[in-house]
Amino acid sequence: MTAINAQDERTLTARGWVRVTRGEYTGGLADLRRAHEVNPNYAFGLIGLAFAEATTGLGHEAEAHAQLALRLSPRDYGSGGIGLARLVLAMAHFTLKNYDEAARWCEAAIQAQHRAPIRRALMIACSARTGDMARARAEIAVLNSFAPDFIASVFRGQNPVFTRQEDMENLLGGLRLAGIAN
Repeated sequence: MTAINAQDERTLTARGWVRVTRGEYTGGLADLRRAHEVNPNYAFGLIGLAFAEATTGLGHEAEAHAQLALRLSPRDYGSGGIGLARLVLAMAHFTLKNYDEAARWCEAAIQAQHRAPIRRALMIACSARTGDMARARAEIAVLNSFAPDFIASVFRGQNPVFTRQEDMENLLGGLRLAGIAN
């Protein structure tokens, strides 16, 4: 990669996001952590960092950074920040096996962006893990109404939500518990 300004939190955040989405989690996390060092009050950078942490199983760190981002920018609807921070909190609690809290944050994330399939899939797994099978069935119906192949793509490995195998197995197990066969 080309050298960038190591004192510019926006550039570091952008490169970190690109790296994370390309599967370069170590480099992406390093860029996002550096962006946070440069400007600890940059909410979008914090959300990016929290997302990368949640994806890689660093649930406690992800929770702390997402909560801080929400405190710094509580009305950030323009960039999708609030909805993404809520998704990160759901993911973080899911990796920590705090399913009730994960479901609460899933609900908030769904309210912010109701047609984002990962939010629904995570809610299905959380609902099943907490024994709320009625909610799981309802979420399956909604998800299938706008993204009928999404769950199958998660099972095929085309849409990995987490990088740690144990977190993916936990998600897939929750989906199976909800009655979804792969």
